[in-house]
Amino acid sequence: MRPAADFDKSTRLDYADIVETLRHELAVLKKLGTHANVVTVLSASSDCSAFAMPQAHTDLFSLIKHKHGSLSLLQMQTWTQELMRAVSHVHAHGVIHQDIKSSNILLTADASSAATYRAVVCDFGLSREHEIECSSSQVDREIITLWNRPPELLMGASQYSNKVDMWGVGYIMLEMLGGEPPFCGKLDASCSCSNQKQHANFNSDQLCCIFKILGTPNAGTYGMTGELACLSHYSSWPKYPAKLSESVHSGISSLSSDCISAHHISRWQSHISQLLCLDPSTRCSASAALEHPLFHPLLPPPTLGGSDVGDSGA
Repeated sequence: MRPAADFDKSTRLDYADIVETLRHELAVLKKLGTHANVVTVLSASSDCSAFAMPQAHTDLFSLIKHKHGSLSLLQMQTWTQELMRAVSHVHAHGVIHQDIKSSNILLTADASSAATYRAVVCDFGLSREHEIECSSSQVDREIITLWNRPPELLMGASQYSNKVDMWGVGYIMLEMLGGEPPFCGKLDASCSCSNQKQHANFNSDQLCCIFKILGTPNAGTYGMTGELACLSHYSSWPKYPAKLSESVHSGISSLSSDCISAHHISRWQSHISQLLCLDPSTRCSASAALEHPLFHPLLPPPTLGGSDVGDSGA
């Protein structure tokens, strides 16, 4: 990070906020301890304005963009499992990451082999600690990058749980399969009413993008209850049929491999549907997701050719 002297007077507060965020991130990472799929801090300055971390080959967002739908099923399956292990570890320590997205997933060289890469979750600056026994946290501000924001926040829920991270994992799985972000709402479709605290996470276009794939919830189901503050924004809901199965089938069928069968497609459809649930109470936990047949039997780690992507520091 640039030193404070590089910021003009109007941005000194922003600099202080950034340092405070970094201090929070360092404290969370110390709490989490060492895990193969969670980023490690090698050293930090006394004021927490600078960290040293292991170098990464690239991040998952950059790789998806570079490969554009040509990742192998083995790569996607292995990195999903590693991401799930990281999230399970984070949740077991009473932390919600709150920004699970592909650009926050580093691909680092495995110490056991220079030819293999593992997924590592980074950027805990927006994370939140909570009592493990407590099932929910209060919504008090805008939470999670728009495209990766789960529907309960978009629709104005006053509380949320660590299931917001599980939505992020399902989003990344769909992103890897399709070669591009699946839900891309416009930033200007936000709420303009006076109650900004409760409606800070609302975005009508992002909801429509989600419903176009998952289907519009019916009256009486989750998403149509009075507990959601932003329900008042809809005089009539746009009606879209569910197309998640078709999206998963299309993504896997486009892969150039003779080993892909209906069995593979069924497992991917089943797993993603358990993560991308409109109702967070029915979204599976990370520990439960690791028991899904998609990850059994265990597969060997994926490799990246040296010419696939350029190296990047992290």
